Amino acid sequence: MRIALGPLPFARVAAAARALEALMLEVAWLPGEGWGDATLAVAPCDERRIALGPRALDEAARAIDALVSARAPFVGYVAYEAARAIERPAASHGGARAGRDARDARPEPTGAAAILRRYGATLRWSHATGLAVVEGPDGSAVNAIRRALERDDARSHEAEPTLELCAVDDDAVHRARVERALEYIAAGDLYVVNVARAFDGRTDAPPTALLDAMLRRTSAPFAASIDLGDHALASTSPELFLRISPPEDGDLRVRTSPIKGTRPRGRDAREDAAIVAELQRDPKERAELVMIVDLERNDLGRIARIGHVHPALAPRLLSTRTVHHVVHDVDARVDARVGHGAIVAATLPSGSVTGAPKVRAMEIIAELEGARRGLYCGAIVQADARGELVASMAIRTVVVDRRAGTARYFAGGGIVADSDPAREVAETRWKAVQVTAPPATAPDARAPTPC
Repeated sequence: MRIALGPLPFARVAAAARALEALMLEVAWLPGEGWGDATLAVAPCDERRIALGPRALDEAARAIDALVSARAPFVGYVAYEAARAIERPAASHGGARAGRDARDARPEPTGAAAILRRYGATLRWSHATGLAVVEGPDGSAVNAIRRALERDDARSHEAEPTLELCAVDDDAVHRARVERALEYIAAGDLYVVNVARAFDGRTDAPPTALLDAMLRRTSAPFAASIDLGDHALASTSPELFLRISPPEDGDLRVRTSPIKGTRPRGRDAREDAAIVAELQRDPKERAELVMIVDLERNDLGRIARIGHVHPALAPRLLSTRTVHHVVHDVDARVDARVGHGAIVAATLPSGSVTGAPKVRAMEIIAELEGARRGLYCGAIVQADARGELVASMAIRTVVVDRRAGTARYFAGGGIVADSDPAREVAETRWKAVQVTAPPATAPDARAPTPC
């Protein structure tokens, strides 16, 4: 069933997402421009849920390929935890609790290794024209979206939700993690490693409301919220993990866009410009970005056509309402017979959220971080019927255990030889401002305060 609608204002579509969520239709809402069209999907009719385990990433790759081959649009995620099996057993690397070693004593994270869902009805809304199309196999779900769009009074969940997350560990604990990472770098174990900390809290707010609240504090090209029944996510990710374009001349076009380098926004235009200039010339940030781009080239080079991995000539600036980032695009051509799933498996988790060398970085992450990452630093994924797959980096993402009413958020940063531990601690708070302070009383992002 297919219904063409529009043009419609974005606010009407966003209100429809909230209204449909109130009907318990397990809404997926991906409004960010980075996805292409905004997507609103309801009434899941087919779910591939893959449990945590040593073969999870391979299973996820097969599920992705099956759905793409069937021209079946889907939305979901592949968690960082799906790739843990590439780590070596603990006995082989100095006691890091990781990978195939079942003795990792940290509690299992919320969620699965991967969840991919087809939906009974999906609306796609063009950011460029405002035109919308609703289609899907479930006629009642298609009509539910149409009715929600026709309601001028669709105002469900507009109140600011209760969401105050506080750091699980104090600043001194995270500083010690950074200092230990610096010791590993000095010993020659690795060049760069991304180390994160967790922020926890409680909420009974639905995911679209959480996303609305986060977007009042920041902007995000890959904004997304997905209700998965027993758990949910709300993400304001700024980072493209993968864009796999439909086959052309027998090849898939692949892009990844790692982010390295973060600064808070200034108080005014002059201060903001000075911060950007300092970020762009900072030798530590530039060195980190060069190392990560090289790692991404290596990952893509394993599956790309020889000679067809091309980094952009220069990095670019990406600014949100709370922070500035530096981004460097890397493009590749991959034989279409390789498949979307193999591309995801070869690149997940991204080097920008692990470090280099990747396997050793993951082992050190597992040793140093107090909580397992779960979805964090994995990928939120959407694919359409043409075979285009877009995956955001699952950062700036709240994951809610719907049964317990608990929420978790991670923030971290890349550590290199000349990293300043105090600055790295502060950076985690710059990145957590959107979920650790009400918008009317948000702390100065340059000097984040403890919860």
